[in-house]
Amino acid sequence: MTNALEELAKVFDNKIEMPLQQRLIGRKLIPRNDELSGKGIGNQSVETFSFSDISAAIIDYTIPEKSYEGVDATSAAVQMAYLAKDYKIPRTLFESFKLKGQSIDADVAITAAYKVAYAEDQLFLMGWAPDGTNYKIKGLYQSANQTESTSKDFGTYGNAKDKVGAAISLAEAVSVYGPYNIVLNPTQKNELVVSESTTGKSEWDTIIRILNENSNSNIGQIYSSPIITAGTGMLLPVQNSIYFDYVEAQGPVNDIGQDSKSPKFSPIFGNVLEAIVPRIKYNGDQIIQFTNI
Repeated sequence: MTNALEELAKVFDNKIEMPLQQRLIGRKLIPRNDELSGKGIGNQSVETFSFSDISAAIIDYTIPEKSYEGVDATSAAVQMAYLAKDYKIPRTLFESFKLKGQSIDADVAITAAYKVAYAEDQLFLMGWAPDGTNYKIKGLYQSANQTESTSKDFGTYGNAKDKVGAAISLAEAVSVYGPYNIVLNPTQKNELVVSESTTGKSEWDTIIRILNENSNSNIGQIYSSPIITAGTGMLLPVQNSIYFDYVEAQGPVNDIGQDSKSPKFSPIFGNVLEAIVPRIKYNGDQIIQFTNI
């Protein structure tokens, strides 16, 4: 029985991998810390260091007198977040799987995995606030320390270009350079998709060019998620581990078992689980919030 349950879990693990890769947005924005990841669900916390910037370098006609300056660093143990969604499989289907190797539709596991993926994006993009207000874990948007608040409705051609340009100016003022990603609510993303000048020039293409001004490729992209409140968004440097990363103690995995009170006839119970946490470093100046768009 145990072998059959483990085999089914492996089948479902393989089935959820591709859908998760297609669905997750946060992982496209934040790089994985491979050194600290993969230690299993027992890794309940990870130490995170936050750094403040140091003063400017010195220019002189002689070798400047040294003035050693320490980096102001603070550390804290960040608790790992556990994300999970359960599901149930009828016993008759499982018995057919055991007896004939009959395939069990993985839709139920994929649906559960999608729920976990959405929760992960909530964690990465916004954070985790158990009471809906006070964030125990801050994601990208809640960690932002700069805001571009000029009123620029994306429904009007040219406003998105102006807004992104103003946000990049804020980033460059604190020496955070591109390429950049931006994340929008689907409403603003779709306004940008159809935004064209009277001569048919696409504003989307213009934004992609602006985001990648400091790159030879279009690595900086425009993403959208309903997790971002309509009328808001954010700009941040492309996958830069200096500023942020995530630690994945346990990647998404299926755990499948049965009710021990009725082991012969109980339904099969499954659970998609992962353990993960984003880490935002420095003081949040590298992330620019958009409002009034």
